[in-house]
Amino acid sequence: FDTGIGAGDPGAEAHYRPRRRPLEGALAAAGAALEDVAVVVNCHLHFDHIGGNPLLAGVPVLVQEAELATARRGGYTIDALVDFPGARYEELSGEAELWPGVWIVP
Repeated sequence: FDTGIGAGDPGAEAHYRPRRRPLEGALAAAGAALEDVAVVVNCHLHFDHIGGNPLLAGVPVLVQEAELATARRGGYTIDALVDFPGARYEELSGEAELWPGVWIVP
């Protein structure tokens, strides 16, 4: 669920001065690695939630279709983090059951 702030960009760095934990390190602390990730769910597409998505190129990213459309219009997030090389979105419209008993609720 969400992949964090990622590498950011100079403007975001200067404004927010984030304290980051690289995605690889966070996964390792949980006993996992990037190649273990089978699906990403993004609650929304602001840069501080999708910054690690490019590290998971080819992995399905579940997102609400309206959220993806908003992000693609520009001026919403860091554009390069939305349609990065290898981005593979699965667009949802409302609630969805990811696995038995595990629901995505917008």
